[in-house]
Amino acid sequence: MKIKRPAGHHEATFMFPMLAEYRVFIVFTDDISASVDYLADRDNFNVLSAERMTDCVACHLHPESRGHSYIIFTPKTYAGSIAHECWHMIYNLMDFTGIKLEDEFVAYHLGYAVQKVVEFQHAVQGRTKNVDSGRSSAKAGAGRAGRSLGDSSKSKTPRSTRIHGTSKVRRS
Repeated sequence: MKIKRPAGHHEATFMFPMLAEYRVFIVFTDDISASVDYLADRDNFNVLSAERMTDCVACHLHPESRGHSYIIFTPKTYAGSIAHECWHMIYNLMDFTGIKLEDEFVAYHLGYAVQKVVEFQHAVQGRTKNVDSGRSSAKAGAGRAGRSLGDSSKSKTPRSTRIHGTSKVRRS
């Protein structure tokens, strides 16, 4: 049985076309665990411990051997957590494409990714609705989440996934 898209799940995507068309799914959601379960079911990958995500304000998922990542946030995630999860995505992008760590590459692509996430966060906070896809989408060009993940997404065997989460921090 397919898991339904959770209420409050807003999704957009962007790509790094010159880097193996690496795709990044940005998700803002009220329930990270439910959205992770939904994405794992929809895109056929295993998540080893979604339960531990109940304390997270953000997480990054990278299904093994696939050219894409998911960066997932609660709607009011702070800039530091956005940058933190985008770094995990950039690291996995570099690992996937075989690019060695180089500061200018990281700085440029990290800045680009953070900008895309912040643009979509602002659109989600404005609650724009894309009628064509039935998914929330940013008017500012964040795009809509498509299913064009290439042949690897059609595999019937779920793959393991790297998980990185940012825990809630008490602010005084």
